[in-house]
Amino acid sequence: MNGLSKLSINKVLSKGTIPPKKLSIIACVFFTIAWSVVLMGAVCAPTLDLRIMVPILGTIVFGGLDGGAIYCIVLGKRLRKYVALCLQDAVKVQAYAKLFGNQQGATLFTSLKRIKVTFKIGGKKYTKYSPDRKVGGILPGFNQYADRHIWIWYSFKQDEVLIPSKDWKV
Repeated sequence: MNGLSKLSINKVLSKGTIPPKKLSIIACVFFTIAWSVVLMGAVCAPTLDLRIMVPILGTIVFGGLDGGAIYCIVLGKRLRKYVALCLQDAVKVQAYAKLFGNQQGATLFTSLKRIKVTFKIGGKKYTKYSPDRKVGGILPGFNQYADRHIWIWYSFKQDEVLIPSKDWKV
């Protein structure tokens, strides 16, 4: 894996930040607790009105949060598999990351900026862009890399830029 583990990568240029495994574990625990509360409310409610209202309210409140927890777990697992696939042929390169674009976004406070990563491999210049998000602007977490030199891993097979975590030593 070229001296880098998939756990050292925390961002994929085209897909964004990889949720940490700890977040997935917390999401699983939250998912279990939330549905336990809903089931206890359905079983233990003392009156007819509460028997109907508690499961409905619990489902509404915890259902959305649990959907987010499940999404976090599945997204993290998929992205870690994708990173492992990319690292099979990845090459370490120094690149320059820059904010790109300046159109007005969906609100007064957002803009449609993307990050542009430029690097050279074997004398050939490559330029890769983060995806254009119509709402919300730049993918979260990429602002910290803007307008400076960074180390990246580039996968030729997947045509993907991988950004290691800040604590990874070059």
